Amino acid sequence: MRKAFLTLHGVRTLVTETGERKALICLHGWGASHASFQELREALRDDPVRVIAPDLPGCGESGDPPSPWGVDDYVLWLEALMTALHVERCSLLGHSHGGRIAIAYSAKQPLCLQHLYLCAAAGIGRDASRRSLLSMRIRVTILPVPWRQHRSPDGLVSERERNSYPQRPLATLGVTGGSVRMLTPLRPAYIV
Repeated sequence: MRKAFLTLHGVRTLVTETGERKALICLHGWGASHASFQELREALRDDPVRVIAPDLPGCGESGDPPSPWGVDDYVLWLEALMTALHVERCSLLGHSHGGRIAIAYSAKQPLCLQHLYLCAAAGIGRDASRRSLLSMRIRVTILPVPWRQHRSPDGLVSERERNSYPQRPLATLGVTGGSVRMLTPLRPAYIV
């Protein structure tokens, strides 16, 4: 794994990369870090994918924003990241707060995206938000919360629930342009 610090939109940012070729930018949830995507890196190590996982401003080893940021500031930061890394077109994977940033970016720059992957993304309501994602004419896959984060009150996850999640989500989920695939923990995938 390659690590570098870049100054993006005025914030010293840790950026990690593995692999080559097709860019997949992974944006973690609030309070997490690039380490959230370690299992994904391992799963994709033999695939022609350049996994880029920064620490968002205010998280992990990255510095704090100079003032409170809104989603638009994070989108400008993401654009600066893509410019600095010479990424013209990519797939985005966003979890929680990272999903909100990815949605906002995809609405602003849909031609720069190959695919949008959302996992427990903030900013998605029910039907209206799904229809709006469809109208963007990009490929969107909405993934369930990873099983380790989806626990019962006693901290245990049943074997059935654990086995209901895809093992290699980015390698096995294919959707056609303009469609949204939803995966839920105990139900099969369906197309909205």
